[in-house]
Amino acid sequence: MNKSIIIAELERRKNEAKSESLASRLCVLAEEVVKVAADHQKRVAQVMPEFDLHDDKHLAMVLDNMSCLIGTERVKSLSDVELFLLIASAYLHDCGMAPPEWELRLMQLTEGTDEYADCEESIRNDGKPPYNFSNAKSFIEKSKENIYRKFEGDVQNWLFSENNEKELIEALSGLLIDYQTFRNGYATELKACKTTAAFKELNQGIRIDYIRRRHPQTAARYIINATPLFYSIIGEAWAEKLAYDLAVVCQAHGEDLAFVKEKLSAATSYCPNEQANLSFIAMMLRMGDICHYSVDRAPLIIRNAKLFQSDISYREWAVKAAAVNYQIAGNTIKYYAYCDTPDKYYKLQGYIDWIDAEINHFCDIQRSWEDRYKLSVNDVDRTGITYDTKKFRPVRGKQFTLQQNKIIRLLMGVGLYKDPYASLRELYQNAMDTCKCMHHKEQAQGRDYHGKIEFGLEHDETSTYLYCSDNGVGMTESIIENYLLKIGNSYYKSSDFYGSADFPGWQGG
Repeated sequence: MNKSIIIAELERRKNEAKSESLASRLCVLAEEVVKVAADHQKRVAQVMPEFDLHDDKHLAMVLDNMSCLIGTERVKSLSDVELFLLIASAYLHDCGMAPPEWELRLMQLTEGTDEYADCEESIRNDGKPPYNFSNAKSFIEKSKENIYRKFEGDVQNWLFSENNEKELIEALSGLLIDYQTFRNGYATELKACKTTAAFKELNQGIRIDYIRRRHPQTAARYIINATPLFYSIIGEAWAEKLAYDLAVVCQAHGEDLAFVKEKLSAATSYCPNEQANLSFIAMMLRMGDICHYSVDRAPLIIRNAKLFQSDISYREWAVKAAAVNYQIAGNTIKYYAYCDTPDKYYKLQGYIDWIDAEINHFCDIQRSWEDRYKLSVNDVDRTGITYDTKKFRPVRGKQFTLQQNKIIRLLMGVGLYKDPYASLRELYQNAMDTCKCMHHKEQAQGRDYHGKIEFGLEHDETSTYLYCSDNGVGMTESIIENYLLKIGNSYYKSSDFYGSADFPGWQGG
């Protein structure tokens, strides 16, 4: 693989400058980050054996994708710090997918129901209220011999570890509470397990799902812990800010667009004449990462040697193995594939829909940038995706639609309710549920809360509307998109709800 033009540009500046120059120090730091990350990512295959490859080749491809999107001339216009942040974010954004053994051991110690557990020492906390911080800290202090033995030595010397044992125990306490809360989202599935084998299979899936979902936040914590490395090479106080900003950039690759807008500035200063557009760096990381969906991440020789337990993982490998590849040239991203089954075709098309959505996010946020950062990126070119015409004929864009008047009559009519006014009871019940959630949420934070539900009428030029308003937990954009707008999906019956702070059982209520 050719060296990224971003790395090449930083090295060029290092070679043309004095040894103590900023470019020289940032280049040395980048080289160390690349080396450490390449070694660290080897753990992903051990921790999550059914995942596609997240090794050093993936990290290099993310950076290469960034290079292609930005272009050689624009790369030359970026500051030294911006070049470093692009390199470091490409290589560290997935470091949270490879937690150390002591964090995995801590997870194992809380996994288990009253009937089943993977290890004898488990406290079997599934289906029970998560620990509060004091109890979690006490448990770890008493069990540290069984979790990490001693801080001095391997734990202390791990680059991403906390800087002292007190900070380690506090971090592990937060991890324990978060993991217990997350597992409560699977309470129904865990209760349904009737054998040890079924529990172990489900348990492994829950643990991997937790690591996958939380890895952006975990990566941010690991990078902040690595601040001493930054300071040892940069040698100036702003090295701490650099590490922190890199951590937020890496976290942003797994967050929504609002996080980027709120947390990352378009003009951040570090030292005289050295600024960075952090939102630009974050969006380039997101784009570079999401585009790397290709056969090289699921080599056939590795796939054929696996015995998959997860159908989802099997399908992911199968789709990528359908000769999926891509090319970034100028402002166009083009994908190539040959799909021999409909499910592979539609899964790939669905993934590319996700890339198109990210391109739209990119176009939205770049409106606030200086012109020198703005890129023109087209929707993905899909003309290179072919399929077996003898087996199927795909038709995209088909979807269910609702006619508002008919659906309202259905909801209010006796076809659904014996009493046509029972829909009012449903409105009230929903409002009551969301207020109960808010009550428990505020109570857990030590705040007073008084629920309020109000019915009323509103009029416009043509119609009269009945409304029911409340001051409960409400709905985020994600809940609206994934539950309210999808027929049959209930947020209050989902693992997202049971694993969230909105769930009344969050504090044992």
